[in-house]
Amino acid sequence: MKSLFIALFVALLFFISFFTQSLFAQQPSGIDIMKENDKQFNFKTEESTMTMELINSSGKKRVRSVKRYSKRDANKNTSALIRFLSPADVKGSAYLSIEHSANDESRHLYLPALKKARRISAGEDSDNFMGSDFTYEDLDNIDFDKYSFKLLGSESFNGIDCHKVEVTPIGENEKTSGYSKRIYFIDKKIYVIHKIDFYDRHNSLFKHLILTDFKLVSSPGIYRAYNWTMENLKTKHKTTLTYQNFKVNEDIDESLFSTRSLERSN
Repeated sequence: MKSLFIALFVALLFFISFFTQSLFAQQPSGIDIMKENDKQFNFKTEESTMTMELINSSGKKRVRSVKRYSKRDANKNTSALIRFLSPADVKGSAYLSIEHSANDESRHLYLPALKKARRISAGEDSDNFMGSDFTYEDLDNIDFDKYSFKLLGSESFNGIDCHKVEVTPIGENEKTSGYSKRIYFIDKKIYVIHKIDFYDRHNSLFKHLILTDFKLVSSPGIYRAYNWTMENLKTKHKTTLTYQNFKVNEDIDESLFSTRSLERSN
């Protein structure tokens, strides 16, 4: 009887160990979740138009019309061009970023008044882009070598079950980043981002980005949010982006993604 009891006890311990290991094996890590989200950007080219609204604490608006182009190569290096179409005070202004490798990216801002593209340095990462609540850092893709990723758990946002992932800059990026950390709310089903909380260098929450109105723009499973709202919680200033359309994997002239084109076309 004693031998039977020991055998049953050992079997129970084995079952508990197996069940626990299986449970943890099914739990993704923070970086796993972020890499699933990165699959949303498995495209060759993407083109979109948007309306940008800058809204101050009194509700006064400034409205801009914007065109965006991007492409991604076989090594997942992304180039993006943002061009302002109207109104007159920003028409012709443009921003170009070219990712040459994981640790090599060039960024240029063209302003018609200067008649020359100006390079944006890493020291300007936390500067606001064209008076909006987005910084130059916000326009960049996440480089997995420059951040650590921690799964904080799950939380419902707007009725959607989300993973919460803490993203923290590391190494040299820790010195240049305008953030101590960001917390991403990522859809557990389709791995799109519904919200990002941004914490300043003093680890205080100071702005958030909310993305809504997701639509399937390309198969298999490529979704885009048609409405973005970035709000500075301290100044009560916010920037909204409303997209009119997306074109994915259609032909885009490669010459667009050069500083020469940036200056010549204006």
